[in-house]
Amino acid sequence: MKPRLTRVAITNAFGRCPTDDGTRFRTPTEAEVSSDDNRARLSSDVAKAIAMCSAGDLRVVTIGEIARTALQLLGPLQGVEIHHIAHPSRQGLLQAQPNHGKGTHIADLRKGWESQLTSLLDHSI
Repeated sequence: MKPRLTRVAITNAFGRCPTDDGTRFRTPTEAEVSSDDNRARLSSDVAKAIAMCSAGDLRVVTIGEIARTALQLLGPLQGVEIHHIAHPSRQGLLQAQPNHGKGTHIADLRKGWESQLTSLLDHSI
């Protein structure tokens, strides 16, 4: 994928991949995502991106439910257009489909996901 990025920011819902044993990563907990430190980090990332978009609004694409939740914790953001797509993991792709993707091929879902993401990133605001 080689989308043309214009007024788009990239950040993580959580600042680092959490681990309990120092080896295997895990999904951040709701408490970790909603912590004051994480909200301040995310708010700072978004504020910096908005400041760099003097020519128009910033488009933020959340990938997965954790990212959507993290961004919603910041409340309404002036000058920010928010879009959401499923996480590209096998589970995320299937969960986003009607009937949990029953009868569909993962390769087809991935192609559709890539097309949707490219469209969101390539689209001029």
